[in-house]
Amino acid sequence: MDKALKTRPMDDALRQEIKRHAERIARIERIQRLAEQSGDTATVARAKKLLEQENARYSTYLNTRK
Repeated sequence: MDKALKTRPMDDALRQEIKRHAERIARIERIQRLAEQSGDTATVARAKKLLEQENARYSTYLNTRK
């Protein structure tokens, strides 16, 4: 990912995407922690899947940005 960020200067679209990704990750991780504390294994599994999907979406964005 660092290589993809270094290929072009940071523009507004990239700033917005980084912010959107960070917010989504924080929200999903918070849900996952709360689910772990309450013992809700189904929600923990769903949160893990969502984290994987969000990271894949973000990686795809960075790779297509080249």
